Amino acid sequence: MVVEAAGNGGENLDDAVYSARLEGFPARWRNPFDGADFGAVLVGAGAPPPGLHGRDHGPARSRLAFSNHGARLDAQGWGREVTTTGYGDLQGGADEDLWYTDEFSGTSSASPIVVGAVAAYQGIRANDTGRAGPAQIRALLRATGSAQTAAPGRPATERIGALPDLRAVLGRG
Repeated sequence: MVVEAAGNGGENLDDAVYSARLEGFPARWRNPFDGADFGAVLVGAGAPPPGLHGRDHGPARSRLAFSNHGARLDAQGWGREVTTTGYGDLQGGADEDLWYTDEFSGTSSASPIVVGAVAAYQGIRANDTGRAGPAQIRALLRATGSAQTAAPGRPATERIGALPDLRAVLGRG
C-alpha cells in the first residue's frame, strides 16, 4: 500500500498544463496520471481545529493554501500543528533522541495521519477477511470521513478529500 503526499505547491493537479506535452517529449507522451489508477492513496493538507496549540489556520478540514488539490486526491490529514520527533523547539538539549516539535507541517505531516488510519484498518481487517487492496482503501477513504470544508479563497471544490474516520471505514469495510 502506498500513501503519498500530493505536494505543497498550491497547484490544481487537474489543470490542463499537467497534460500538455512539453517540447522535446515524444509524440506518444501523455500524463501518466490522467485516468489511470496508479495504485496510491494521494493526500492533501487540511487545517487542524482552530485554537490547537493556540493557533488558527482557518476552518478545520479546509484546504491549506499551500496544499496541491484536485480530483485525484483521496484524503487529507492535518497540514499544520502535527507533533513529531525531531527539530527540538519544544524539547531540546544535548540528546537529539529527546527532541520533538508541534510544528511539523505540509502534506508531509498530513500523509502519516492517513497512513495511521490505513494501517489500523488493515491490521484489524487482516484478522477477519484479509487486507484490502489500494482501490478498496481509496474507495473507503472517499466514501467516509469528516468532509472537507471551505475557507475564504479556498472552496471545498478544490478537493483534498475528507479527514479519515476509522470507525466509519470499519463500518463500511
